[in-house]
Amino acid sequence: MFAHSKIHAALFSAALCLCNSAAADSLQFQSAREMQHELVILVDFPDSRMQFSAETFRNALNAEKYDGECSTGSVADYFNNSSHGAYRPVFDVFGIYTLPENSTYYGENDISGNDRRADEMIVEACRLAAADGIDLSKYDHDFDGTIDCVHVIYAGEGESADGSPDAVRPMHATTSAAIADGISIGEYTCCNASCEAFKREIGSSFAGIGQFVQNFAHAIGLPYLYSTSRYNTRHTPGIYDLMDSGFRLNFNRTPASLSAYERMLLGWLRPQQINPPKEGCTASLPSIDEGTALLFTSGSVAHNMDASDPYPKIFYLLENKSGQGWDKFLNDSAAPFYDRDGDEGLLITKIIYDEQKWETNMVNYSSPHGVAYICEEEDSGYFPILPGTKRQTKIEFDSFSIRNIHRDSDTGTVNFVISDSNGHSGANAMPLDAPTIVGGTGAIKIDGHFDSIAIFSLSGAMIYRGTDAEIKVPHGFYVVRVDETTAKVIVR
Repeated sequence: MFAHSKIHAALFSAALCLCNSAAADSLQFQSAREMQHELVILVDFPDSRMQFSAETFRNALNAEKYDGECSTGSVADYFNNSSHGAYRPVFDVFGIYTLPENSTYYGENDISGNDRRADEMIVEACRLAAADGIDLSKYDHDFDGTIDCVHVIYAGEGESADGSPDAVRPMHATTSAAIADGISIGEYTCCNASCEAFKREIGSSFAGIGQFVQNFAHAIGLPYLYSTSRYNTRHTPGIYDLMDSGFRLNFNRTPASLSAYERMLLGWLRPQQINPPKEGCTASLPSIDEGTALLFTSGSVAHNMDASDPYPKIFYLLENKSGQGWDKFLNDSAAPFYDRDGDEGLLITKIIYDEQKWETNMVNYSSPHGVAYICEEEDSGYFPILPGTKRQTKIEFDSFSIRNIHRDSDTGTVNFVISDSNGHSGANAMPLDAPTIVGGTGAIKIDGHFDSIAIFSLSGAMIYRGTDAEIKVPHGFYVVRVDETTAKVIVR
C-alpha cells in the first residue's frame, strides 16, 4: 500500500474500529478522533499579502455545512461524508504570519522545475508559529520528536493555478527539517489561498478547498492518480476522482467525493462481491453515499477485500454516483471550471495492483492505459457514468458486459444486468430477487422480495423485527439482516 504517511497509521487503524467492530471499539475511535488535531499555518509574504481572514479559513476547514464562498461544505464536511460519518478531522488554524522573504524566493524553480526553497517556507512558518506561543509538540501524535504533518496555506496564487513559474507549487512532501528544541517536521502540505481567474468568473479570488482536500487525502495515504507521463495515452480518472483532477470541480469548491476504491483503501468501505455468470444476473446498487459498492473479478475468483494488498490483483469496482452533494459537478465537458451539473449513475473502476507503482506514488505514470482507471465505451466521448446524460444503457469491457442499465429517479438506485464470459453457468451471483438494504435520511429501506427483517444496534441489541419495507430509526449505524443478507448501514 502507499504508506509513506505516519498519520495514516494513527488515524485509520482507529477508523477500522468503527467500520469492523462493535460499540466499544467505536468509542475508542471517538476518543482518538477527538484527540487528533491537524496543524494549519497561514502565511503571506512582503510582496504578497493574504486577502482573506484567518476566520475564513477556520470556517472553510472546519464549519459544519459550510456554504461560504459558494462552497458545498468544509474540508471536515468532505471527509465526514466520504467516511460515512467515521472521520471528521479538526484543523487548528494559526496565523497570519508574514515570512521574511518574497514569494519568488521560496517558489523559484531549479533546473528540474521543482521549488528550490519550499521546505524553507514550511520551516519559517513553523518557527513563526512557535515564536507566537503555539505549542507545536501537540502535533507530534506519536511522541517521536517530529510533527507528523503541517499544512501551510500561503497568500497569492500557486504555480499550478495560473501563477508565475516562480510561485510556490501546491504539494504534499516529506522533509526532515528541524525547527527548534528537538522538534522537526516529518511531512507537509501547502496550497495557495487565491486564484485570480476565479475572481474574473465569480467575483471572488478564494482558491477553494479542493487543492487542500487532495493534498490532505494524499497525506493520509491515498496515491495521486493523474498521469505525469506523455506515454499514458488512455484516460486516467480525470475529474471523476479527487486524486486526479476531481479537486477542481466548481471552482475548486466541490471536490469529487472519494471513490469506492479510495474508501476501501482507507477502511471506510467493504464492497460486496458479486459473481456474474455467463448468462448474466440482475443487480441493484444504491448511491455510494449509502456506503455500498460492488466488487467483481474475472472468473468469479474470490477477493480478499484487502485494498492495500489485494488478491487477485486485478479487480473491478462498481459505484453509483448520485449527482448530488460532492458529486454534483461530474461533467467532463464543463472545463475549465467544471461549474455545470454533471452525470449520475454507474461508475466502473478497474484496478491492476502493482506494489512498486503504489509504493512510489506512480500509479498511472507510464503504463499505456494506467493501472487505476475508469472503464468506458471507446466512442463515449468520455462520459463514463451510466446511463448519465448520454443515456447509455450498456457497456462492454474485458470479459464483462453490463446491459439494461436503468436509474430509478425516485430512489436513485441503479438496476442492471451483468455477465462475465469467463464466469460459470449458475454461479453464485446476486440473485434476481436479492433484497437491497439502504440507509437513508431517518429511515432504513428494503427493496426486493424478502420474508423477514431484523435490525440491530452496533452493540448487538435488536431494535426491530418485522416485514415493513421502510423502518424509521434515529440517525446512527445499524446492522440489518434481511433473510440471508446482512449489511451495515448509516442513517442520517
